[in-house]
Amino acid sequence: MENKQTLWTKDLILITIVNLFMFLSFQMIIATLPLHVEDIGGTEKILGWITGLATISAVLIRPVTGMALDKASRKIVFLTGLIILLVSTYFLGVFNYIWLILIIRFINGIGWGIGTTTAMTVAAETIPIKRFGEGIGLFNLSNGLGMAFGPLIGISILNAQSFSNVALPAGMLVLAALVFSLFIKYKPVDKTVKAHIRKGKLPSVEKSSLGPALIIGLITITYGAIIAFIPIYGIERGVENIGLYFTIYALFLMFIRPLAGKMIDNKGFDIFVYSGVITLILSMIVLSQSQNIIIFAVSAALYGIGFGLLETSLLTMAVAHAPEGKIGSVNAVFFTFFDGGIGFGSIIAGIIASVTSYSRMYLILIIPLIIAGILYKFIKK
Repeated sequence: MENKQTLWTKDLILITIVNLFMFLSFQMIIATLPLHVEDIGGTEKILGWITGLATISAVLIRPVTGMALDKASRKIVFLTGLIILLVSTYFLGVFNYIWLILIIRFINGIGWGIGTTTAMTVAAETIPIKRFGEGIGLFNLSNGLGMAFGPLIGISILNAQSFSNVALPAGMLVLAALVFSLFIKYKPVDKTVKAHIRKGKLPSVEKSSLGPALIIGLITITYGAIIAFIPIYGIERGVENIGLYFTIYALFLMFIRPLAGKMIDNKGFDIFVYSGVITLILSMIVLSQSQNIIIFAVSAALYGIGFGLLETSLLTMAVAHAPEGKIGSVNAVFFTFFDGGIGFGSIIAGIIASVTSYSRMYLILIIPLIIAGILYKFIKK
């Protein structure tokens, strides 16, 4: 019985390392590719699509990945995603044609969607259910580390050299993730779910998981606007070391996730969801008025706290209600909305910024946060 409650097993450590390398790589690209595309002539609308296309393709592939995880070898699915992510990341640094970069970015999102859905599923199956909130919070520290140091490393390399010198080490990180993934012992596919899929019956997703997924989609609209335009917004405001925004955001995210996970197991969801929404609204207001790195840092800290509270709460809520053998499908639905929000947010933010300003754009994007808070009131039990 004691063994069942062990949290840091070999497989959880390995999948956490793999997830860290994936996030470091992807965040290096996210923070620098818009700057690179702007340098070669990309407009604000194009910059929105640079982020949006990757998330759109991730959205499209996640449901397919969820089905594959419930039917086929998790190892094969994972390796497929990592190989796609590796090759596309490298080729992003090879070409300087915007139309070709857009195509490669779409393919890049496919690898990202497969890889992250699989990693979360493998982690979720490794964590004891009684310590799930705590475990998922600790696993998500790898996301936070990637978000903290990926943009900072990428922007530092870009400032000193060129984007091709960003894409190469980003690709090497994915290669390292692929190597570590080979040593994970994957859980066998549930035979009942597999039989249903073979008969043409798709695994149904519990309604309780759709509410959290829809809310996270509204929340990540703001995140899409941040990752797509913060580097350019910072330059517009004369802040050269804007990469620190992502570092501060991610450090606070890492700080709050394990705390929130442990408290959720004891206190429930309401207080953390409502507090998270209010904190994100404050962050966006501060961001819209930012003039120097100190104000940007305050906004980043608030965003990290709010996003950490919300993501941990909503993911735990969704997976906790997942039937046996359907964690892959539930994760796919959750992260489909997660990525969908980022994609929609980056595209709509580019459109809004093109007719107003970056400052007003961030202020306007408070609206989906308010809607998310209202929606939670209706979906919670």
